[in-house]
Amino acid sequence: NDVRWIFKDATNPRVLYSLTNTQPGGVLRVDMDNMKLLRSSTLNSGCDNPLAGVSSVFDRDFLYIVTNTVPGRVIKVAKDTMQQVAELPLSAGEDTIVSLQSDAVYLYVATYTKPGFVVQIRKSDMRAVGKLPLSIGEDKITAMVHGKEHLYAATDTVHGRLVRLQGFRSWPLKAPSQPEVKVSVVP
Repeated sequence: NDVRWIFKDATNPRVLYSLTNTQPGGVLRVDMDNMKLLRSSTLNSGCDNPLAGVSSVFDRDFLYIVTNTVPGRVIKVAKDTMQQVAELPLSAGEDTIVSLQSDAVYLYVATYTKPGFVVQIRKSDMRAVGKLPLSIGEDKITAMVHGKEHLYAATDTVHGRLVRLQGFRSWPLKAPSQPEVKVSVVP
């Protein structure tokens, strides 16, 4: 079982989670101090090949996982039992989710599609509440981070791009209202 993602529990500095690239996917909880497996679980059927996960400071009870499936799936897992408690299959064309971010209320998931999309999901009821398609040439989102009021997305394109999106922690998520330079990553 190869590991595709590893992330820390932001509410417990001694714990990390690992996702296995299996069908269905697996979730491992590990004690960072002694590197002992604390608990493991298998996701539900169809929740295959998880590619990313998050457990932010706002997520005391749950962690969230996204999958490399068609369509992509967003999965909510209870930290105490490590059992899947909710699942949201995205809409047609919203495939292969490789990155996600979290704030107090929402998840932001990025699709590895052409064009790339960022889908906003309300964590309380696991409902998609918005979707932002990126501009032409901003395809195949491979990574996202957030800072202040922005999300930053990286693309897997011939000339990779870094794209800044306004609206983190609010909706609607949108491209900046003021013209700005988008960075093209050229070797």
